[in-house]
Amino acid sequence: MKVMVKVLWSLPLGVILLTAILAYTPTLAQLSNYNPQGLKATTLEEVLALPDEEIDLATAILILCKGWDASVDVVACLEEIEMMALELEVGISPRDDPEKIVVGLINYYLFEEKSYSSVLPSD
Repeated sequence: MKVMVKVLWSLPLGVILLTAILAYTPTLAQLSNYNPQGLKATTLEEVLALPDEEIDLATAILILCKGWDASVDVVACLEEIEMMALELEVGISPRDDPEKIVVGLINYYLFEEKSYSSVLPSD
């Protein structure tokens, strides 16, 4: 479990954002109505008790990260993800193909505009 949490914590918020978006919505334009019970979860036990469709992937990953590093501020990270989603929402329409246009737009935003980069493997 700790190894999994360590690996997850090494992921930048940008990867969490991309994963959450692609797992739950075909486009960012639909995020304004996104409000699963998983957003209210504060422990891994609460997340695991939810039906799959109610789990918020970003919240779940951040809760796991907090188990590894108590300094992780889940609320602040979720707020940062929300701000990033709002910035991206402007350039995406509900008609956009998520596998072509949306992924490219998100990649450009994360790696070019926000300067995210891959994490080097560590022990």
